[in-house]
Amino acid sequence: MQFQRVRLRPPPFSDLVFILELENTEPAPLWVLLPLYLRPPSEFDRFLASAVEISEPPGTGRVRIARFLGNDSFQALRLPPGARVRIHDFAVSILGTVPEGEVTVPLVLARDLSIGAQRAEDWFPIDLTSETQAEVTDEPGAIVASQDTPGAQPVAVTPSGARTVVVRVPLRRA
Repeated sequence: MQFQRVRLRPPPFSDLVFILELENTEPAPLWVLLPLYLRPPSEFDRFLASAVEISEPPGTGRVRIARFLGNDSFQALRLPPGARVRIHDFAVSILGTVPEGEVTVPLVLARDLSIGAQRAEDWFPIDLTSETQAEVTDEPGAIVASQDTPGAQPVAVTPSGARTVVVRVPLRRA
């Protein structure tokens, strides 16, 4: 994960914009969960959603990003075995002042993902699995599908076979 720039939004929010490189070296598909709004890694362990928007950024190869909306908003991607994807302009929002030095970004890597009582693969309206090789640029408005939970009520999103990786990202261009 490499910092690119700060993108200003209406106060009190800003977007930290990154180049995100992901690789799945496992023999099975891998779910990657990232914050939509930066919060301390110790707080990135509860996942609820009442809606999801799925975007398919333009570029080479297909990557689909699910943005889960609700009180505990987050983003998710599904990588097939052997996948290597690079996403330019990948944004994580931050509330308040942009810190100096570095940020700590938690990622949850999971074998399986459930939404309520359903497997995520069955719940989503389209297949979220990325292509094995892809390089795309995330941009607003690339939404290809969306889905609400029943009554737009928050539903637990549960990663299983999961581990958390904490990435420290310097906030200066390399």
